[in-house]
Amino acid sequence: AGDLVVAHGAWGGVYLCGSVAQSWARTFGATDAEPFRKVFEAKGKMAGRMHSVPVFVITEDQPALVGLTFVG
Repeated sequence: AGDLVVAHGAWGGVYLCGSVAQSWARTFGATDAEPFRKVFEAKGKMAGRMHSVPVFVITEDQPALVGLTFVG
């Protein structure tokens, strides 16, 4: 995920979704995200910039259906 942020300049954040991301979030929770963040931010000269990139886990079971109901 960190490599993709650097490659694409996704400084606004990363959204992880799917059953693997949801299981990981339930198992480790937000309090034990430190190992993930350590590797996510370890991008050499870009480490300082990576520190400010937020990471979110989408926990909605059907996020596409929720998105379809959005009226903008």
